[in-house]
Amino acid sequence: MNLISRKQPRWFGFSLHLLGLVATALTIGAFYGFVYQPLLRKQKDHASRTEQLDQLLLKQGSEAGEYSRLRRQLDAMRKSVSDLHHELAEDQSDQSLLAAIQGVAKESDLQVLDFQIGEKQSFATHSLTEVEFQCHGSYASICGFIQQAEQITKIAKLSNIEMQSRTNSLRYPIQLTFVLYSEGNSNDTKEKREVL
Repeated sequence: MNLISRKQPRWFGFSLHLLGLVATALTIGAFYGFVYQPLLRKQKDHASRTEQLDQLLLKQGSEAGEYSRLRRQLDAMRKSVSDLHHELAEDQSDQSLLAAIQGVAKESDLQVLDFQIGEKQSFATHSLTEVEFQCHGSYASICGFIQQAEQITKIAKLSNIEMQSRTNSLRYPIQLTFVLYSEGNSNDTKEKREVL
């Protein structure tokens, strides 16, 4: 009996150890499968999402920069159009521009023989009038006149030059055509809305 009772505690102790090992392994397995693995997946998902958000922020930052650049460019264009409308709206009649051109011709020692004002052509955004000058002068006076005439105003541009040569002549007949621009009907929808 003594022998049986001694074997029983060993077997019982071994069973307890085995049962403890099995319980520990099951606990570790359950923790690994139900806690650690889902946390690891969540960590990978969060890392991936963080990378996507970082890339999106970088993209939005570059798009915001591009938007700002385009906005500044649009503002500059609007200012340029506004300045041109203001210049066209200034009280400079065709006659005052013609007088200015004739003054430049006189300063340049270019003799204006005659000039003709063409009909005003109207477009949606502006109007233009061609003015032809019949002149007579030296090569230097013609060059000086053209250089100064282009500086009179942005709304009068030299469009055509016809010059005839003569043998051994110090003065040449020349025909100059200027285009005078003026403000026309505006197609600006903002202005149309204000009229409504």
